[in-house]
Amino acid sequence: MLPLLKYHLKYTAMALNISANIVLVFYFLC
Repeated sequence: MLPLLKYHLKYTAMALNISANIVLVFYFLC
């Protein structure tokens, strides 16, 4: 159970990081 939670948090952080990078790219392009 605990390892699953750790993986979930890791992938959630990765998804948020990718989303933030996409937002920054659009911000600099506009």
